[in-house]
Amino acid sequence: MLIILFGQPGTGKNFTGRVLEESFGFHFYDADDDLPPEMRAAIANKQIATDAMRAAHVDNIAARVSQLAPHYADIVIGGGFFKEWMRLRFLERYPDAHFVLIETDLPIRADRLSHRDHHLADLGYAKKIFSLFEPPRIPHHTLNNNADGDQSLQAQITNMLAAIEAATP
Repeated sequence: MLIILFGQPGTGKNFTGRVLEESFGFHFYDADDDLPPEMRAAIANKQIATDAMRAAHVDNIAARVSQLAPHYADIVIGGGFFKEWMRLRFLERYPDAHFVLIETDLPIRADRLSHRDHHLADLGYAKKIFSLFEPPRIPHHTLNNNADGDQSLQAQITNMLAAIEAATP
């Protein structure tokens, strides 16, 4: 199974990915690890990534999945996938991927981002790009990550995985 966690900065995509890894046996991959150098530099300089940078990032993610798939039956990826065309581009290559929107209320996201150390997308940068996020039109699941801790999230994930399994032929 291939799950793509996407959403705004500070929603807890990586936290959710680690819950899937530690409690559900998935291999977690942080898509930020494969940011193209130009995109990494733009974010570091608080500049908005171009569509060309975003396309290169999606291609890098798809290439990484190709490397991981022979070794792991269940993979979860945490990445922004801010634009609908990015999600569609990835689905062209991996049509069986399950996209999962991670939602968190803005004050909680802002608090999380203000406490981030050693991360490219700090609160200042996140505020610049919040409005650029396109709500998904593709089929997707949604997890709410407003609670502290992972018990609520684990219950939501259990229900989501059951729904995916039930819908899989």
